[in-house]
Amino acid sequence: MAGTDTNRDSKEASNLITTPSGDAIPPFTPHSVTFHIHSWATLIYLVENPEKGMAALRSTYPRFGPWALVKELTGAVASDYIEKDQGCLLFGSKDSALACRDFVMSEKRGDKKMQSEEVHVKAFDFRIRLWAVVFPAKKTEAAIPFWQDAGTGISSRIAKECLDRCHLLKPVDDLTDGKDRLSTDSSAFEIVKSRIAENLNRSPISARPRSVASTDVFLYPTGMAAIYQLQRYLNNSGVRPGTTILFGFVFHSTPHVYKQWSSAFKWFGRGNEDLDNLEAFCASEQKAGRPIQALWTEYPSNPNLRVHDLTRLKALADEHGILLIIDETISSFCNVDLVDVADVLITSLTKSFSGYADVMGGSIVLNPNSKHHDSLSEICRKGFINEYFTGDVEALEQNSRDYLERSRRLNANAYAIATYLDSFVKDPNSPISKIAYPSIGPDAQHYKAFMRPSTPDFTPGYGCLLSIELESIDTAIAFYDNLHVHQGPHLGAHRTPAMPYVRALHYKEMDWVKECGMSDRMVRVSAGLEGTENLLGVFEVAVEKAREAKAAGEKGDQAVEEAGHVRPNLVSG
Repeated sequence: MAGTDTNRDSKEASNLITTPSGDAIPPFTPHSVTFHIHSWATLIYLVENPEKGMAALRSTYPRFGPWALVKELTGAVASDYIEKDQGCLLFGSKDSALACRDFVMSEKRGDKKMQSEEVHVKAFDFRIRLWAVVFPAKKTEAAIPFWQDAGTGISSRIAKECLDRCHLLKPVDDLTDGKDRLSTDSSAFEIVKSRIAENLNRSPISARPRSVASTDVFLYPTGMAAIYQLQRYLNNSGVRPGTTILFGFVFHSTPHVYKQWSSAFKWFGRGNEDLDNLEAFCASEQKAGRPIQALWTEYPSNPNLRVHDLTRLKALADEHGILLIIDETISSFCNVDLVDVADVLITSLTKSFSGYADVMGGSIVLNPNSKHHDSLSEICRKGFINEYFTGDVEALEQNSRDYLERSRRLNANAYAIATYLDSFVKDPNSPISKIAYPSIGPDAQHYKAFMRPSTPDFTPGYGCLLSIELESIDTAIAFYDNLHVHQGPHLGAHRTPAMPYVRALHYKEMDWVKECGMSDRMVRVSAGLEGTENLLGVFEVAVEKAREAKAAGEKGDQAVEEAGHVRPNLVSG
């Protein structure tokens, strides 16, 4: 990929991103779930100054908080039916409203705990029934974590539907009339569930007694809602008590669920290096008579793309009667067959299954051949209350029609980028120190063990996500600021976004993150559907800019050393 300076300059000019900072990744819709913030320094500043950060956005990820249409609807409800010094959050079910109320009054909220007389649940009809949790406006910040971590707040499509019917808005006096959840009166629900089941059953690694049925699939408004609700189902069942174990590093919000809603929580964050410690912990808990409810893990992990030894985890779970719950969002179920190893599969459908960054969704899938299937099925059916809006399910159904074709292109682009960048790692003059991708390194064997066999219509790959570790903060910034893709969170979308994920989301816990094998010099990239050669040209420019920064830094260090001084690090890592 090496070229002349003139060639690099022309590539840089032709690939510049024109999306204004704060806008959604194109094409913009009122239901976009992305935003673009140009430059490392700007993103870090806005992350560390959240009020200014939110003010700078014209689009955002819906779980960050009520936004745009949702915020407008919340204001409309509040202005007519809630006192001026009160705030509220809106939900599509009574169950989530009551859970939010319990959350803000929980002892786990510490000094942010609200008193029972401060919190009220109200209901409103727009023909659609919505539920409001009302509390002092000055304490809104204490309630927002429920919206973010439980993921059950109303969507922009619900808000649009209700805003169009604001003339019908009326408070509900009888909160026990049975209208406590959203309707499932659309064929899209069954189509999506069947499509998920079909993809889980296609090209299995080996024959299985029972195939996944649509009745084994449960749909949720977000991926986090699927995680949160399954944790609640297990807690409330009375038959699955015990400690929640999290194995490996995971998505930023996931541990919040276990810390808030599990009876006890143990986290082994280093992945395969912690397997011996995990086995010793399970043995000691069994000896002490303390049950373990479930072992949760991601496959691969986000953002460091570690692929855990599922064979060993499965054997451990079976030995101790523990549920093995796997979030396979990153690998995506078209690429890997985890049905036989997991008791439960979790997926954020917002990502590559949807693929167009304009609708949220999540799923729980039960392994029909698990010895726990019947009890889990009963637990899930008893606990399930639909909170997924018909309009969102219909959008997801339309988006996911080309799931396999998009996945083929996502796989190919990510593999090409990872392979190209990995070619620099052994070069001592390279600014690239490590590439994290499932096809690279000792973890690759654990991924290949669960790849689906190829078929005429689809060859499985390694997913859309990779992380790049630069050799210094200076080279990381130079690489990122000259990487002409969209910059911000999200993965599995039609366009390629990148972000300094670790530095942005874990800056308050860097010591712990480094213990788990990650660095603040990492840049996470989710390959999109752009042309492969075009993307490689974009990354070539970024590598060369980082190489220039490395060379300049080395010259500066040498000059400072000769002068007997230490050069200060002007950029905080």
